[in-house]
Amino acid sequence: MRGGLAQWSPAERRLTGGTYIAERQTLGLDLQGAGGIARNSARIELRGSTARLVDNHGGVDRPALATLALNDGSLRLLAGASMVTQSALRNAGEVVVAAGSRLASAGRYTQSGPSARTWIDGTLQAGGFSFEGGVWGAGLDGTVGRASLLGGAVTLRAGQLDVDILGGSLYDVVWISGRATLGGSLHASFAEAAGEGTYRVLTAGGGLAGSFAAIVTDLDPAVYRLEVRYAAQSLDLVVSRLTALEVEGPQAMLPTSPVPELQTYALMLVGLGALAARVRRRRR
Repeated sequence: MRGGLAQWSPAERRLTGGTYIAERQTLGLDLQGAGGIARNSARIELRGSTARLVDNHGGVDRPALATLALNDGSLRLLAGASMVTQSALRNAGEVVVAAGSRLASAGRYTQSGPSARTWIDGTLQAGGFSFEGGVWGAGLDGTVGRASLLGGAVTLRAGQLDVDILGGSLYDVVWISGRATLGGSLHASFAEAAGEGTYRVLTAGGGLAGSFAAIVTDLDPAVYRLEVRYAAQSLDLVVSRLTALEVEGPQAMLPTSPVPELQTYALMLVGLGALAARVRRRRR
């Protein structure tokens, strides 16, 4: 693309809107020599390992996203795409890192704001991570996957970790290379076929501290029990079916006596009559 962009603010170094998709190729934008994008309020998609977004002002290609510091739009890395920023990155919009893709920040990755979303099915790498609001999780929205967070410590100050469980080995997994401090809430969504089982949804190689302030699930509390087990480096969700005693109370354990049928009553009367006659004969 040549010429100035109507949706580009050089003073703010902000892409204010529009959709920009690079599919296995280089997409060039004339950013008027501003020094790259500092704030993204648009929709950017990089698809494939060779996809790039560059500033081609003056006929020289320079990485346009290396200076990105704030995303309040949509940033999606798909099909093996890779992106590196030279500073800390704050997400107040949507960040998607699909399977085989990688987003690396030279500083800290921070998510804030109630509408912020981070979905990771590839690798997110940073000097540290802080989730202060919004929703994040492994896989893409509504699908299961594996998220790898590499680099510094992870702090879950607020917001929601979203976990989808289909059953068996099909469930979201978050792997953290550093230390993780838990907080905020955990939302576990189970498919109808998930059933009983133990699901290790989070592992932190550098150790695990803290706990979630709230656990939310769509399991039927009249049928299932959900137990959260915190270990030194991992977190398991254990689902078991409630026993009859837990469902119905102590009365469920009392023995039941069947009501006798009419034939049974008749036999009982005959027996009692014979016993009475025998007693009378002995008395004589």
